[in-house]
Amino acid sequence: KRIGEFIGRKPSLVALDLDDNGIGDAGVEWIASALTMNTTLSYLSMRNNDISAEGGRKLCDALVFNLTMTVMY
Repeated sequence: KRIGEFIGRKPSLVALDLDDNGIGDAGVEWIASALTMNTTLSYLSMRNNDISAEGGRKLCDALVFNLTMTVMY
């Protein structure tokens, strides 16, 4: 939840590496929600976080609203 809040409120954020943080699908929901509001983040890495296909779909759905994201792992 706090990561999502951070992403949503940090307008100068352009890159974020969240690899190996155990985020899981619950955390992805918060991050996906924040991505719909963030207009500066262009790089996001979330490797090795136990995110399922459903969590991946939530991220993809959020990217419809985020036009600045160019790299996501």
